[in-house]
Amino acid sequence: MIKKQNTKRKLPKNIRERNGKYTYRYYIPTTVIEDGVEKKISKETESPRFDTLQEAKDFGTLLEARKLQKGLPSGYNITVSSWGKVWIEEYKLEREPTGNTIKSRQYGLKMINEKFGGFLISEVTPSAYQ
Repeated sequence: MIKKQNTKRKLPKNIRERNGKYTYRYYIPTTVIEDGVEKKISKETESPRFDTLQEAKDFGTLLEARKLQKGLPSGYNITVSSWGKVWIEEYKLEREPTGNTIKSRQYGLKMINEKFGGFLISEVTPSAYQ
């Protein structure tokens, strides 16, 4: 009995090959409203097509590094209220929400700031906000 060899090459995680070109697949967090309820989901997106596997891997590495850089500024040495101000501005730029959505987010931040506004982000623990 002769075994059939698998000619398909194993590619790194999130890399896809089509017609000799390579793409990097990644997920973008997004929000949808279903039946009046806001749900957070991820939307799959592909990079441009690259000629080599290494170019697609490099694109993925740069993308992941950019995600990390967009994290909390100054290594957690920021108060919750300051972070809220930065977050709402970034949210407006990235999502382009309607006026009511912005009001809703600002109301949520107001409630958070009443309890934790003066704390550093690193000081707020899951048990504290539970």
